[in-house]
Amino acid sequence: AAPRSAKKPRRPHRRTHGRIGFTQLAKLVGRRWKSLPSECTQRYHDLAQKDMERYRNAMMEAPEKIEAEMASRNEEEGEDTDCG
Repeated sequence: AAPRSAKKPRRPHRRTHGRIGFTQLAKLVGRRWKSLPSECTQRYHDLAQKDMERYRNAMMEAPEKIEAEMASRNEEEGEDTDCG
């Protein structure tokens, strides 16, 4: 583990409610998800696929948007793009 910064105080320990820990909860959710029939999970797989396509499209458009934004800022500020 990385050493803590001397400037940042340690967070006080929080008491747990004693019902279920995070690890146990994650395992329980995983078991329940795996036990569901594919008809129930298909909707979520479809949503995930659509969201992945949206993400990939956004990442492909990101450089173009950044360049366009920088160009418009330069025009607004009246900056010359030549450094000479």
